Amino acid sequence: GGRVAIHVWHLYGPSGGGAAAEEGGALLEWALAEAEALGQVPALIAGDLNLDPLPQAAACLLHLGGWRDVGAEAGEPTCFAAAAVAGSRLDRVLLNPAASRLLQSFAVDWGTGLPTHATKRFALAAGRPHGSWLGCGRRRRPASRRREGVPGVCRRDT
Repeated sequence: GGRVAIHVWHLYGPSGGGAAAEEGGALLEWALAEAEALGQVPALIAGDLNLDPLPQAAACLLHLGGWRDVGAEAGEPTCFAAAAVAGSRLDRVLLNPAASRLLQSFAVDWGTGLPTHATKRFALAAGRPHGSWLGCGRRRRPASRRREGVPGVCRRDT
């Protein structure tokens, strides 16, 4: 009781343009389809997708599904390729709406000494999403299994 599974897909997309970018886009679309098939449960897709910008089809699926790119919200690049002058967003952390409600913090950390990829540090709340309702189903728990102090009463988990 009270536990929430967080479904995670960690992807590494092929590098290079052309066919590799198409394959990376297809990999992301597959992960999105798998996550969406689970329904409104917390799901995240993270990794080095080697896609910047995202292919239009994947970007549309993310938008229509209400997914967040929390790395983009941080406003800084997550990768500096060896010969690159500017940083890129090859590394992503994508959260569906249910996982977004669990997000407590996110940071791009360049302090690890890795020359090309920043560490993405994020924390998700364990347990039920904030504001979820407990004990309000049509079936009541047997008296022996009710939470002490709130028998038969709906209470909001805060």
